[in-house]
Amino acid sequence: MSPQVSSGICAGLIASVPQVLATQAAQRLLGLPPGKADIGPRFVYRLTERLDMPASSPAHWLLAGVFHFACATGWGALYGAVQQRRPVSPVIGGPALGGLIYGLAFSRAGAATQAGSESHPERRPGREFAMHWTPALTFGMLTAFGYEWLHQRAATR
Repeated sequence: MSPQVSSGICAGLIASVPQVLATQAAQRLLGLPPGKADIGPRFVYRLTERLDMPASSPAHWLLAGVFHFACATGWGALYGAVQQRRPVSPVIGGPALGGLIYGLAFSRAGAATQAGSESHPERRPGREFAMHWTPALTFGMLTAFGYEWLHQRAATR
């Protein structure tokens, strides 16, 4: 594994924790009902429901946690691989990653929208729209700047 991909994975895993906290804070600041920020758990619940494999509450939250960290690892690896081929500033890379995540998760064609765990963008209130951008942009920016810090630190050793 290349140093860039390793740095990306580490940055993604680190970014995944404050990303959840930022989304929870956004839910409260936007006055959304409790649980609205639980995007990953809701998505996992909808998938297990559609597969006719409902999980107990502890198993559901375990699956949601695995999903969360697997996504963080994958997005971080992708970011590192892109940086390896064509390095960009985190000021560009962070929002680009956030936009990609938003598009693949919350757009009309996004996985969460298609699974039915999130409402269609045309029926989403503005506050919900803002809350969906929070995890995508927070994760993208923290991953990009975390990658930059980790990669520079590794290069100076």
